[in-house]
Amino acid sequence: MNVTILTDSTCDLPSDLVARLGLRVVPLYVLFGTESFRDGLTLSNADFFQKLASSPHHPSTSQPTPEDFLEVYRQIPGPIFSMHLASALSGTCNSATQAVRMMGEEGARVRVWDSDSVTASLGLLVLAACEAAEEGQDLDGIEAHVRQVRQDLRLRFTIETLDHLAKGGRIGRAQALLGGLLKIRPILSFEDHSVCVLAKAFGFEQALNRIVDMAAADHRLKPLRRMFVIHGAAPQAADRLEQKVREKIPGDFEILRTEIGAVIGTHVGPGAAGLTYHS
Repeated sequence: MNVTILTDSTCDLPSDLVARLGLRVVPLYVLFGTESFRDGLTLSNADFFQKLASSPHHPSTSQPTPEDFLEVYRQIPGPIFSMHLASALSGTCNSATQAVRMMGEEGARVRVWDSDSVTASLGLLVLAACEAAEEGQDLDGIEAHVRQVRQDLRLRFTIETLDHLAKGGRIGRAQALLGGLLKIRPILSFEDHSVCVLAKAFGFEQALNRIVDMAAADHRLKPLRRMFVIHGAAPQAADRLEQKVREKIPGDFEILRTEIGAVIGTHVGPGAAGLTYHS
């Protein structure tokens, strides 16, 4: 029996791609004050960024409950590869693991996997898992394949301000202050279980150029296979970034595009743009 691939809403995959692949996606929660929304279900990306600009409350996020996972697991017959955002950032994997325990012996058909990734980097791993499942791989084969892909996975992005990361406790407040005062645009990644600053650029356009230069250098070492151009309510920045990629990086690798959703948008704010890719 084919393995079902299940993930969470932080994969930030386009809805049409999710539907085409038959993916099951468990949403996280986004809270504005006392209002609670399910990422991508009861709160669209457009509505989220509008509320982010107008609400007096800075949003917070929360993982799905074990019961949320249990309900979905029981709807799916056969084996499930349940892959989620980095456990260093969220308790989502823990909730999924608790749901498996609640299933008793039946839980043996569910493999919970910590991607140690976030946003469309997780999305790329989900696509790799779908390919392995389509080839008829079992749970062990799928896990081995996505582990191999993860070794070559890279995320490079920049943001308008570090304030949102600081409010969410994802980066030091001193770093946020420095970026705001000097108009420095950081180039960020998620490595060693945390958000880290890879480099700094003077101005947004220079940051985009640095990101593409990094990807080009990686491509020269090992040709890229698939890339996502990602943005948070910044389609024009994504346009420029994609154009720079096509101009500077030769090859016939696949270039996809997606928008950062509400959960990740809570921590990076509007104006984020970047690349995630693997060879």
